[in-house]
Amino acid sequence: MPSVPGNAVTVAFGKQTAKGSPQATPQYKLKLTSGDIAPVRDLLTLAETDASRQAGAQVVVGAHVEGTTEHYLRPTEFASIAYWALGANADSGSTNYTHTATAGSSGPYITCYKAINSTSLVDQYSDLRINSLTVRGGAGQALTYSVAWTGLNALLGQTDPVLAATTETPLVYPNVTCTKGGATPGTIDSFEITIDQNASYIQGDSGLASVDSVWGQFAVTGSLSLLFTDDADYRRFHTGTSSGTQLSTTVYNEALTILAQINSNLSVSFVMSQVEYTAYPVPINVDGSPIRVAATFRAKPQAVIANTLSIVTKNQTATA
Repeated sequence: MPSVPGNAVTVAFGKQTAKGSPQATPQYKLKLTSGDIAPVRDLLTLAETDASRQAGAQVVVGAHVEGTTEHYLRPTEFASIAYWALGANADSGSTNYTHTATAGSSGPYITCYKAINSTSLVDQYSDLRINSLTVRGGAGQALTYSVAWTGLNALLGQTDPVLAATTETPLVYPNVTCTKGGATPGTIDSFEITIDQNASYIQGDSGLASVDSVWGQFAVTGSLSLLFTDDADYRRFHTGTSSGTQLSTTVYNEALTILAQINSNLSVSFVMSQVEYTAYPVPINVDGSPIRVAATFRAKPQAVIANTLSIVTKNQTATA
């Protein structure tokens, strides 16, 4: 039998109308840069006495779907990913549309079709939710995002939906502008943002599959790599002000927006009204190379959860 090429893989996603109602016509078919999503069998090795000193038998005590898929960041499809990862979305515009994703109480259910070589292996995974979303960008690179999925059901031996994979040119780091504290220093050479919903499976007496996967604590964290030019931010971090000299209990915060823009109608921006820095190390380089600070931060929780982070995507698709 002929072998199957390992790079002939696509994953197609579509939002369900409700839990238990798989989407037959997904919205987007995506290529992968790495990762996988697959069914998982929960195995239990029985622990009991026996006439033999061998380990006990195995039994299946549950099953679910999980995995992390990574993709290049394209504005056309990313509006939906942002909505599914945060839980709420508002669409506006005509011809050129703006989609604003914000944190909601729970995310929508998603159906995925994973196809290897179109027909060699085709699975349908339903009742998926996004557990976490991480977006990365760095100088000399294309932007990527990775999605950690949790799901309830899998059907094997299905048919790959007739849908072309997205071919839009992905965003690259020259498209990126970082605005921190109202200024655009132009010296940030990489960033990472992670949205974590801390999902967990709920098991019950409804059979092999879990009853549901539910979101837990919402957290947004990230990092920036920036050129060290003076001690203003260093002093802000330790004292609370750029001119401070005494260590203080103040947790310094500022606004942070990361915009990746091809043009005024095709972009993705991550808007945080307040981020609190959790580390601001200034390393010493014995080789004399320029100092770069690997700063880490968290989005400061706001009184209204939707104001903690918004992802604004502009494209030519009417709805996310």
